[in-house]
Amino acid sequence: MAGQPSTPRTKVDVLYQEVLGEVAPLVTRVEAAIAAAEALHAVGRTLPEDLRRVLAEVGPSLARDASRSLGRSARELEAATRTLSDAAAAVTQSARRHAWHTIGLSMAAGFLGGALAGLALGGLLFPMP
Repeated sequence: MAGQPSTPRTKVDVLYQEVLGEVAPLVTRVEAAIAAAEALHAVGRTLPEDLRRVLAEVGPSLARDASRSLGRSARELEAATRTLSDAAAAVTQSARRHAWHTIGLSMAAGFLGGALAGLALGGLLFPMP
């Protein structure tokens, strides 16, 4: 009967058993917390080496993938830049062509207006009776 509590005979025995009953779960929880802390400590000791190993295994493939992605992005950006440059050149050329057309049309209109004014002033267009 060493594992079973005996019936208390005095108030001190009652208090003693009550305190032991309250302390036992606390001791169990503290022991579990210590075990968890020791497990964390063991993981913490191996973590740097595990990280080094994983980075050594995965690092080159990550770098290769990143390099490929950056290269692909650079090529796409270069193609977009070329397209934009071609579009800007076409707009500039079109603007110049339109400017020359406007100049030619303005000159023709000025010439026609001047000729009509000259004819009107010379009386050839509207002869006076």
